[in-house]
Order: sequence, then C-alpha cells, then structure tokens
Amino acid sequence: MAFFLRKKTIIRISILVGILVLGAAAFVTYKLVDLNNNSKVQPVDKKPVASLTDAKLIKEKQVKVDNLIATGDEKSIKQAEVIVKDDVATAKASGSQTAVARTSVDWANVLIQTGRAQEALDTILLPLNKEYTTVDDYKYSIYGSISWAYRMLGDSAKSYEYLDRIPSKGWD
Repeated sequence: MAFFLRKKTIIRISILVGILVLGAAAFVTYKLVDLNNNSKVQPVDKKPVASLTDAKLIKEKQVKVDNLIATGDEKSIKQAEVIVKDDVATAKASGSQTAVARTSVDWANVLIQTGRAQEALDTILLPLNKEYTTVDDYKYSIYGSISWAYRMLGDSAKSYEYLDRIPSKGWD
C-alpha cells in the first residue's frame, strides 16, 4: 500500500512539474523574452503585506519566478532571487508564521531549481522543518521540498523518507 501511495504521489509531482515547465516555456516564448533588451535587472517593486496573503498575487508571483528561472540566464535567475528574497523579508517583517513558512519554501525551491539543493537543505528546509513540524498548512510543502532536494542530490532513500511523510491527501 505504501508503495502505491508513494508511486501515486511521485506521479502527481511529475505531472505538476511537467505542467509548470511547459507553461513556463510557453510564457517565456511569448511574453518574457526580449532579445533586444540587454539592460540590467529591473528593481522589483515592493508590495504591501497584503501580497503575502492574496492568493491571486501569490500565484502571479510564483508564475513570474518560475518563468524567470525557466529562461536559464543569469540575469533572469538573479531577478527571480530578488523577488523571492524580498517576499521572505516582507514575511519576516510582518510576523506572520504562515507567510514566513510559505516564502521560505519558495526561496528553497528557487535554490533547488538552480542547482543549489544542498544549500536549500542546510540553510532553509531542515531548520524550517524543525520549526514548523506542527503547522499542517506548510508541513507537507516542506516535506515535499526536502524530498525534492534529496532527489536532486541523488539520495533516493532520504527523498522517499520525506515523501512517505506526506499522506495521500496532503496536497489534494
């Protein structure tokens, strides 16, 4: 049974990642890439704390960050990092534990996507896991990101260990 649930979760994650990559590629192709623009990274406008709780704004920002990372160039990755780091700082200043957990997981995911999985584990995810073990809202997102980081590092046993902690209804 555990194998079936693990396989089901892996399939869900694979499908989600595939959809995100395809969507990011399509968006970048039509809206984001400007081959004639060699200017420096544009500063990111500061958003009010409401941007940390508004689902539509959160989703828009996540799509923008994913698209910037999907371009793969250093300038875009730096801009994505600025967006996410700004969100983390705003969340910490707001004092909202939920916002801090969400934005920290977002930052860890950026690190993983850009080949820095060990840094994500050491500096964000494992400390976050200790701090938020009782917060159900983000516990499973933290487990998923830890699993992903270990998978990217080639440690399948640790990856499955954290993946198995996510109940089949965890991301439903």
